[in-house]
Amino acid sequence: MILEILMVILFILIVFLFLIIIKPLNIHVLFNNNNLEYNGEITINHYLINVEYNFKNKALTLNLIYKSHKLKIKTINLEKSDEETSQENTSKEDITNKLKELYHLLKKAYPDIMELIKLLTKTCKFNTSKINANLGLNNNNLTIKTCNIIWAISAPFYPLGLQVLLTPEINKFLIKTDVDISFRIILINVIRIIIKIFTNKNLRNIIKILRN
Repeated sequence: MILEILMVILFILIVFLFLIIIKPLNIHVLFNNNNLEYNGEITINHYLINVEYNFKNKALTLNLIYKSHKLKIKTINLEKSDEETSQENTSKEDITNKLKELYHLLKKAYPDIMELIKLLTKTCKFNTSKINANLGLNNNNLTIKTCNIIWAISAPFYPLGLQVLLTPEINKFLIKTDVDISFRIILINVIRIIIKIFTNKNLRNIIKILRN
């Protein structure tokens, strides 16, 4: 009897996971950045669940949606304390040095990144989306090299509906982005991406730099 109950529970869990995986996530990103001053939001929809993240308020909101009705379930404030924020205040020189380190990591991990891009092109289905960016790092050589890598990484997404316009800014420090992306993620492929990232040291180091 117990074995039968366990088998039924296992069957229900398998069906539940299958239903979650078979339906893609719908994601919409509206984001702008001016020298690391962020604003915008990310919206994720999956079945009746809606998740919203606000960059300015650093708030994560979980909603339940049925037809045109939205019911707020919970809001989580992710804003850091004043002490943590003050520790993270960095100068343009610090940012430039970090970007230099990131550039060398990107260059080293370029083959791994391109393999990851191939997986992403099979995972993401874009609606008409665009990214406008201006990049200047007070170092023209580093600016052009970084832009070249970004152009190469973004190129495979053009046929999928993601347009990336990147403008190098010469003799100035400027990191500015304006993002409007709408896409669907096929969840079954996400597992392969996560495995690749966690088993690749170069990709893990890049994520570590971006997080810091």
